[in-house]
Amino acid sequence: MIYNANIAARDNKLFKEKQDDLRIVHYTTMKPWDKDQARASFDLLCQPWVEVRDKVLLQYGCTNDDFVPPSDKRIAMVTFVTNTVEKHASKTRRKDKADYTYGAAALIKSIQEHVGDNKVDSILLEIPTRRLPDADRAWLKELGWNMCTVTPIEAKHKPFGRFVDQFNKLHLWSFVEYDKIVYLDSDNLVTGSIDALLERNLTDGKKIGVTQDYFANRFVDKFNMGVFLIEPNLAEFHRLVKLQANDEVKYDRPQAEQGFLNTLYKNQWEEIGIEYNANMAVWAMKREAWPKNPRITHFTLEKPWQEEPPKHRSQSIEPLDIFLNTWKEAARKYEVWPYDW
Repeated sequence: MIYNANIAARDNKLFKEKQDDLRIVHYTTMKPWDKDQARASFDLLCQPWVEVRDKVLLQYGCTNDDFVPPSDKRIAMVTFVTNTVEKHASKTRRKDKADYTYGAAALIKSIQEHVGDNKVDSILLEIPTRRLPDADRAWLKELGWNMCTVTPIEAKHKPFGRFVDQFNKLHLWSFVEYDKIVYLDSDNLVTGSIDALLERNLTDGKKIGVTQDYFANRFVDKFNMGVFLIEPNLAEFHRLVKLQANDEVKYDRPQAEQGFLNTLYKNQWEEIGIEYNANMAVWAMKREAWPKNPRITHFTLEKPWQEEPPKHRSQSIEPLDIFLNTWKEAARKYEVWPYDW
């Protein structure tokens, strides 16, 4: 029986006695993919099939051969980069790499300066559909990023333009080799010690450590996903991906994963402090709220590597170039930004 456990006999005494020893379950009269047939006793027998389905259909982990598995480090700092290139600069473009390659290059150097490779693994998330050019990948690997290719998680609804791939951040909940993940968008720069953030544990059942968002010239009762702290959990990964795939959560669709998780974690997020996600919008619009000692600076309004400012440049207390130049000065120091503009 254990090698052909016919579920038609599931109520049989012998079947029940052998249930813990089953090797092959045969779904004869009821199918695990047919939700209309679900019953409590049948659901229990379906669990092995569900686990295999999730492993196949909700593939997690790094799929590329050049990924280096973690050793003894318990924390990973992660960013995510695609092959984005400015559309408006296509005719006069002077840069020789994808735009966010420069951000990731400066970010890894700033991590090395302020954190050190002895404390964390540094992982760069990528997707095969929008993978960086080979030369960019090789350069970022040489600088210190461990490249991790993941199966794409597509947005169910069209988000704001540059957020189209951001649901791929959900993969980080599957990185259970680590106790903690600190994620940073590649338009961030580490500018001071973040030891306190790395040592921090989430409390009171909170699901994510984040910073309150600043939007439309005011702080809002939502969080920004440009920097976040999580404790990976495979069950939570499966839950998040299933909810997103089945379109079971009503959220601010233009904001992609930020809108999704703000809805899902509405009362389950923990403030980590603005100094760990010092939003450029706060510097530009509400200088009195700018942290005295920013530890992670987030270039939200404009990107320092843009060749030309946006047509409708945001208003600021002072010219935004002053702020953008802080990234360029650091990137030149790190020898990853050879340009003068």
